[in-house]
Amino acid sequence: MKAKASLSGIVLGAVMAGTLAAQTKPARPQAPTATEVFHLRTECAELGEKLLLKLYDSTYYDQESHYDALTNRCYVAIRFWNGVLRDGVLDHPKLASTFLYDGQTKRLLAYYKLEGTGCPNGTECRKTGKVFVDSARSDDADEANRFITMTMADDPKR
Repeated sequence: MKAKASLSGIVLGAVMAGTLAAQTKPARPQAPTATEVFHLRTECAELGEKLLLKLYDSTYYDQESHYDALTNRCYVAIRFWNGVLRDGVLDHPKLASTFLYDGQTKRLLAYYKLEGTGCPNGTECRKTGKVFVDSARSDDADEANRFITMTMADDPKR
């Protein structure tokens, strides 16, 4: 009989401990310090360079990285284009593309392309684009361009 009472006491104690553990909320993560944000932005830029060199072999290209401290994500925009280089200025590119990646996972989030003569001025230019992020999914080129621009922007309020 004593063994039964002890066993039921242990079971009851375990159930109560589990109930109390389930009721406690996990602590909210702390915002990174300025030093941590600096280091994370540096790492984000390095990830962007590596992604650019791995994915693209184009004559004219650049990459821009953006670490968003609010979402703790590294975003990388890679742009490349072709055309005629005159006095250091690209003249009449026939293709201009921007691809937005998650710098950590290397997942393509969105792209925006201008194709045709006279791009990026828009004359005889065909625009295509797509956003692959579920919360902003779109096949509209202008929406894709806005999504990329907004994602890469530094928000002074943060």
